[in-house]
Amino acid sequence: HDEFKVLSGSDGMLKMWNVHDGTVVRDLLTGIQGVWQVVFEGRWCVAASNRNPATVLDVWDFGTDEDEWIGEPPSGFYDD
Repeated sequence: HDEFKVLSGSDGMLKMWNVHDGTVVRDLLTGIQGVWQVVFEGRWCVAASNRNPATVLDVWDFGTDEDEWIGEPPSGFYDD
């Protein structure tokens, strides 16, 4: 989402890291079997991951403020 963040996928999780100090910024996904691909485009991030037995696309809008990002809820369903 900026030049100071990097994503990594292992141990059933997708994490965002701060490259300056090596700390975890946030866990984006947990309970996954694998990450197929992650793409950033401006403020948007899309990750294709495997969650038994399906491949799932997760989309996050990181907006302009780090504290105001929007992502898919853990249940995968949005309230109306």
